[in-house]
Order: sequence, then structure tokens, then C-alpha cells
Amino acid sequence: MAQTTASSSALVVVDYQNDFCHPDGAFGRAGHDLSAVQAVAEPIRQLRQEAHRCGVPVILVRVEHSDWTDDQAWIRRFEGLPDEARPKGAVATKGSWGADFYELDADDRDLVLVKHRYSAFAYTPLELVLRARCVTQVVICGVQTDVCVLGTARDALQAGFQPVVVSDAVATGDQSAHQAALDGIRVRVGPLAAANEVIEAWSDG
Repeated sequence: MAQTTASSSALVVVDYQNDFCHPDGAFGRAGHDLSAVQAVAEPIRQLRQEAHRCGVPVILVRVEHSDWTDDQAWIRRFEGLPDEARPKGAVATKGSWGADFYELDADDRDLVLVKHRYSAFAYTPLELVLRARCVTQVVICGVQTDVCVLGTARDALQAGFQPVVVSDAVATGDQSAHQAALDGIRVRVGPLAAANEVIEAWSDG
């Protein structure tokens, strides 16, 4: 793992929301296996708790979809999939319960950042926030490993930050896609770390 310090890091929690994680959310109702995404609730909680204790900025990212931001290219992104593989119904609609965080209650120590695309850097002030806080290393956890986590990690690198993806605090419903994404991140994007390694490094300063 690359050297991680509390003074140089920010914790970015990606899309840990009801529609992706709760049994009554859109993915749960569609029959997705939620065991993996629910299993990372505890390491995410521990990372956030340690970040608060050590003064590491915590950025809780959630995606919201609405007519204001869903252009035709975005709406048509699943057209290449067979009907049975396409998402059914709205997901993370602005103002809905499904768009709320799952087992996360934001407080005044957190910045809540709303995004409308896969990457937390796309059309958001995330880069400005990180530079204002003198962050050089972005520690990433959340869901889905192969989509929004991967997109955020890539954009962090391309914006000049070192991404560190917390391998046991990210998940997706497809284990093969999860592992392939982690392998690709490790080879092309940045280091992987376990939650306990990050917590220990932050505790050491």
C-alpha cells in the first residue's frame, strides 16, 4: 500500500444508497444479490469514524437522477443490453427514499456531494474541495466497484490525486466484475488497501 497519512487524505464514500444496498431498494426489488454490498457497511462505518477522529475530510457522495440532468445519451446507455439485463424502473431519483444514504447519517463533519454520472468528479466541485483542503490522496470506498468506484478512482488519478481503493470496503453484486475491477485498478490506477491498513496509517499520523 502507498503511504497514507491523515494530513494528506480525504475519505470519499461513493453511492452507499438505499436503491443499491437496501432490500427494498431498486436493486433489491430487481432480485440483485445484496450480500456483498451490505457486508461493506461495517468497514465503511469504521473508516468514517476513524477519519472523523483523525481530522480526515469525509465526503459522502450520492447519485441523483432527474429530468434536469438525464440527457438522451445518459438515458440510452443501456440500449446495448438484452431486455432482461436492463434496469427496471427509476433508480436514485432526486428526492426519493432510494437516493438516501444506506446506514449513513451525514453530520456537520461530512460534506454531502451530489453527482449525476458515474464518477464523483464529473460535473461536481470535488476537485475544488480536495485542493482547498490540500488533499493529495483520495481514499475511496462504496459501491459499485466496477462502475462508480472505478470511474471515481480513474478520474482522481487523471486530476492529479493518488487514489487508494479500500478493497474490503467496496462491493458490487457480481463478484467476478468486482474482482476484475480491483485487478484493473491495482495495475493501472492506484494501490489497493484493506480498511484496517488505512485506519492504522491514519492513527500513526
